[in-house]
Amino acid sequence: MVEQSSTIEDDHIVDLSHGGGDSVITRSFMDSLDSPDHVPDARLKDALKSALLAFLCDEARDRGQVLPVTFTKDVEAIRD
Repeated sequence: MVEQSSTIEDDHIVDLSHGGGDSVITRSFMDSLDSPDHVPDARLKDALKSALLAFLCDEARDRGQVLPVTFTKDVEAIRD
């Protein structure tokens, strides 16, 4: 059986994967294309931390051990 990943409600697609986060990110991106004044909900730092955490999770899985999160202060030091 294939699990459904999206549904249509009130004439728009509701993403059921990642807790609905994908649809929020997609909507913010689309808003930025429609309006040059649109301010994204997440900063570049947020995206970088998210990607680094995902890589760390993959590494922990591959090693079969818990790895410490040590990069957050380094990312926060990046200027906006």
